[in-house]
Amino acid sequence: TKQILLVSIPRDYYIYNPGLEGLDKLTHLGNMGVLNTVDGINQEFNLSITDYLCTNFTHFKSLVDSLGGIKVNNPYAFTTINGGPGYHFDEGEITLDGEHALAYARERYALDNGDFDRNEHETIIMQAIMEKVQQLVKEGKKATVLTSLTSSFLTNMNFSDLYNLYTSGTDADS
Repeated sequence: TKQILLVSIPRDYYIYNPGLEGLDKLTHLGNMGVLNTVDGINQEFNLSITDYLCTNFTHFKSLVDSLGGIKVNNPYAFTTINGGPGYHFDEGEITLDGEHALAYARERYALDNGDFDRNEHETIIMQAIMEKVQQLVKEGKKATVLTSLTSSFLTNMNFSDLYNLYTSGTDADS
């Protein structure tokens, strides 16, 4: 369909943990490796996911910084409690560097709907990253995009294939 669908599953959602052979929080499945998480999600939702991309906090910040920052449309103002040292985010369009993007995506305690609002923020961040990638590609900066991606993720996918998949679903090459 040439569409990207972003879906969030709350980290405290109870799911079958194949490695432990019992129910566990989704966030704990990763303790036994990425493939354990993929297997658990596949079993829970009757899916057949085979490919994955993972990042950590350090590489996430580096990715956003290597893209030159991102712009997001923040639906409401808030100040972080645990996502960073009291960062304030105004309502409306804001520009985030890597550290602020991570704080924005991690915060849940200062938000009315806790983890559900954090999931929304994570989706907003991912959309902004994809839009920035598309913008850079349109500007002819494909090498910058590939360098940023290859140094920021752990994946079982070939990055050329990943890049081609992304650009085939967008108008990035036009």
